Amino acid sequence: MKFIKTDIEGVIIVEPCIFEDKRGYFFESYNEKEFFGNGISNKFIQDNQSKSIYGVIRGLHCQLGEHAQAKLVRVLKGKVLDVVVDIRKGSKTFGKHLSVELSAENNRQLFIPRGFLHGFSTLSENAIFAYKCDNLYCKSSEFGVQYDDPDIGIDWKIPLDKVITSEKDKISHKFQDVMDMYENEEKEEKSEIKKKEKEKGMILITGGNGQLGTEISKLLPDALVTGKEDLDITDEKAVAHFVKSHNINTIINCAAYTAVDAAEDNVQLATKVNGEAPLYLAKSGAKKIIHLSTDYVFAGKGYKPYTTEDETNPISVYGKTKLMGERAVCENASIYAVIRTSWLYSPYGKNFLKTMIELGKNNGNVNVVCDQIGTPTFAGDLAEAIVKNILPQLNKENSGIYHFSNEGACSWYDFSVEIMDQFGLKDCKVHPIPSSDYPTKAERPYYSVLDKSKIKETFGIEISHWKKALKKCLNRLQ
Repeated sequence: MKFIKTDIEGVIIVEPCIFEDKRGYFFESYNEKEFFGNGISNKFIQDNQSKSIYGVIRGLHCQLGEHAQAKLVRVLKGKVLDVVVDIRKGSKTFGKHLSVELSAENNRQLFIPRGFLHGFSTLSENAIFAYKCDNLYCKSSEFGVQYDDPDIGIDWKIPLDKVITSEKDKISHKFQDVMDMYENEEKEEKSEIKKKEKEKGMILITGGNGQLGTEISKLLPDALVTGKEDLDITDEKAVAHFVKSHNINTIINCAAYTAVDAAEDNVQLATKVNGEAPLYLAKSGAKKIIHLSTDYVFAGKGYKPYTTEDETNPISVYGKTKLMGERAVCENASIYAVIRTSWLYSPYGKNFLKTMIELGKNNGNVNVVCDQIGTPTFAGDLAEAIVKNILPQLNKENSGIYHFSNEGACSWYDFSVEIMDQFGLKDCKVHPIPSSDYPTKAERPYYSVLDKSKIKETFGIEISHWKKALKKCLNRLQ
């Protein structure tokens, strides 16, 4: 047997190997092994046969839902034009049709998967049409579309004045009804999903306009996303009301006052946003909270990666207020993850990566400190870890403090050189300088590499090296 693929996936023409002699001929019309080997594994459980005179058009028919049928069709006498129309939801050939001439002379068969309208026109004086089905007939699941629907545009090879069809087929549906049916199904599915989400509670992403918040919101399109103009997280009553009125189950707090130097002069504001707001979120009534923190809670005087058990001793207002927020979450939330990260960057907002690219485009020389060691973190990688690993697995037993950054370690100078190299800014020369040549109002940790073993073991997270993560981010940026 010869199995011929068509332009519509799954629809296959089957041509037999015919053995002829003076007595007549012989061929196999079905061989399970051959059919299975060519991707047709349906078990046929019903055989049907019809006789039609010239001009008869039967169709377009199908059965819907659990009673849908795949068919293997052939002609025992005469000749027909067999037609299939793809109505599989999401198919790249949805609405397309295929016509194949089947006759007692060519002995061709046509395999039609589930999810197709089917019909044929009789081109000979009469024709006997036979077909196998992989599901039984079910009257309540019958569905039909008019054979002459202009949205399909089938040429049946029969003059209009010669067409014979049943009264039932004349009043069948329009093809637009198929599209309307699917649209209504999608609306019902979305409504059901939203209903279930509402029952189990919504996810709130605070700081949704920032680097990490933007990445997370892309992965959680149904979550509520707020910025400071939508929800003042420093207002305890406003937070409690918002959580209750929106049935918030989980909070992912990406909001923070991150202006490290400015925080030295704006202690009160930094304290409200970084220290007090996490307390209000933790006490708001939400079942879970994922709170983002920083490597700046450490003094940075060490020489090996900081674990979650190591002593904290922040040396800046920013670090002190972030530590205050961490403690508020740990002491007041029942199910929580405090995630410390470092040197965050992304294609969004203002960050070191985008600053370096801009400098590299407009300057031949750039000075960057070389004695502060840490690990760059691509916000997209952190967002994926939160959404795909931490959020589904977080419970009371594994609540705690975790560290996440990309793998490896480097200086800001090393990071800058790699940025210029990967982005193709070959004409810009990066020069290493000590921190003493670049004084800042707030003191920075000299060493803030984070140990990620706990988060990897607890949530099964695989973490990319920072150079690989940088390449991923730059591909999106470019």
